[in-house]
Amino acid sequence: MQDKSLLDHSLTPNPRMIHFYELKPAASRADLSIGYLPLTRTVILILNYKKLPYQIHQISPKDIRTKLKSFGILLSEDGGETQFTTYPILFIHDTTTNQVVFDSLDVAEYLDEAYPDTPRVIPRGTRVLQHAFSNNILSNMFALHPVLCPQLKRHLSPEVLAQQRKILGSKILDVELEPEEAWRKVKASFEALGKAFGRQKGTFIMGEDSPTFADFTLVSFIWCVNVAYGEHSQEWDEVRGWASGRIGRLCEEVMSICR
Repeated sequence: MQDKSLLDHSLTPNPRMIHFYELKPAASRADLSIGYLPLTRTVILILNYKKLPYQIHQISPKDIRTKLKSFGILLSEDGGETQFTTYPILFIHDTTTNQVVFDSLDVAEYLDEAYPDTPRVIPRGTRVLQHAFSNNILSNMFALHPVLCPQLKRHLSPEVLAQQRKILGSKILDVELEPEEAWRKVKASFEALGKAFGRQKGTFIMGEDSPTFADFTLVSFIWCVNVAYGEHSQEWDEVRGWASGRIGRLCEEVMSICR
């Protein structure tokens, strides 16, 4: 029987393999192939887009410490020199180079440099712009946090919830605010994004024919609404219509080339 904590996305038997580690959810969902947290989803979409062979390992927080130690990496609370005082929510181990890389932006940059024969997702000279845009998306989506959290928490294990409370604080994770106001704020920010596109005809943010890290990040965070409420929900239909339908078109385009 296949280990449900491991999903193999290698196209053919290949000694080159990227092992992707993310925190394990409370229970298996029908589709874990694109991750259940937005930052992990960003990396998975990029791996799919680049058509690199990889395996997803969903492990508990306590097992992350053990796994990192096997790579010779200690958390800062264990006397290590990493930037993490608690468990990282994602990292990759590339068996080709034996490199361990944390954080979605750093992973994207690493993959661009390590595999130059694949499509770049951070065009040269745009790392700061990609980072700034992604942080802006995170800030805008955070307004929906009180609305999405009650829906998303059912996918999180007690260990992961405890870790998130440690990082974000219980007041942020557990608070429930008036949903109408939260939706209004987030919609307004995306309508502003739609205006920023102006007459740009291309679907993607950079206006080119191919997506960049910013596109993957936006879709990954927006996809939380799909995960929380479902593909055929009123909420997901509303989000797809934001910015004169541009958000929906972007999601469809990115998901179609990254499945």
